[in-house]
Order: sequence, then C-alpha cells, then structure tokens
Amino acid sequence: MSDFKELIYKDVTFVPNRLSTPHHWDNRASRKDSDEKGATVECGVNDINANWSIRFGLDKARATELFAAAENHFNARKDAGLKCGKFELVRGYIEDNENDRFIFTAKRNCKTSKGVEAKQPKIVDGKGIDLLDQRFASGSTGSIKFSMLPTNDPSKKNWGITMYVAAVQVKEAKYGGNELEGFDVDELEDEIPF
Repeated sequence: MSDFKELIYKDVTFVPNRLSTPHHWDNRASRKDSDEKGATVECGVNDINANWSIRFGLDKARATELFAAAENHFNARKDAGLKCGKFELVRGYIEDNENDRFIFTAKRNCKTSKGVEAKQPKIVDGKGIDLLDQRFASGSTGSIKFSMLPTNDPSKKNWGITMYVAAVQVKEAKYGGNELEGFDVDELEDEIPF
C-alpha cells in the first residue's frame, strides 16, 4: 500500500489559483489588505519552497467527508507501520464562515525532495483540452485530482495530511476584470467596436 491516496473531487469552487506560476511564502513581503508582513509571492522554480497551489471550497457535508478520508488514510498508514505521531490536521485548511464554505489547499512542489524539477500540474478545460489562459480567478468551478500524504512539520511538531495537486479541470472559468461578462456571444458580433 502506498503512502499516497489519490482522490478526485468534482463540482468544486476554486478560490485563489496559483497554478500558472510558482509561488512561495515570503515573511518580508507586504500584504495588500493589511499592515502585517508575510505573503505568498511569485517566484522562480529554483527558489526555496517554490510550489504551485490551488485552493478549493466545499460545503460542510463534503468537507466533513474529506476530513474523514484524510484521517482514515493517515491512520491506515500508521497502522501499516508508518512511524508518526497522532493525526492533528489537514494542512492548508481554513474555514470561510463569511461564505459558509470550507477551503482546502492542494500544492505541488516545483522540485522533488531529490532536487529534480517537477512538472507543473495539468490544467484542462471541460473537454479535457489544455486550458490556454491558466490565470482563472476565484469563483471558477470544476474538478480537482490530488493525492493525500501523511506529513510532519518539524518546526510546529505536528503530524497531518498534505494534499498534492495532480490535475485540475476547469469547467467554468472566470477571469478578473472581464467587463463583457454577462453578454451572449451573439450580442458581441460586430456590435462593439474594439
């Protein structure tokens, strides 16, 4: 049995999308919305801790199901001989009480533990064709394929599950600043001079 467990979740709402370019956490970076320091910033694949990531939201019932699957996988690996502490958390999980949803983060490191450059997660449209504009915005919907792995955070001294994104299918892409959103395609033909 592998330490990884692969899952697919369909009909999810994507929140921040950081799949198009590598990012990492920078303790010195300024935040746009507050005076606090520390933010996720774009970087190169060779930067330390560089990764691609995406967040997706689930309703309470599906979030509870995913939490249970994560804890069950963790305990199954522990029972199979994985030397670890007790299950404490799903890494990258937050509750969004304002929007009544539960947010999970799936990532992929830009380099493997052996220093080999990893492939960017696959991003396709509803027909399975590579998505041309990968900078889709929060509110886009689709499916996500990811693997769960029991992991240890030595600095915080806790054990939990980390989700690693394999692929994303965007069925309904939204893009920020689209002033034409809401128009039918027929209405746009030869009527708006650009």
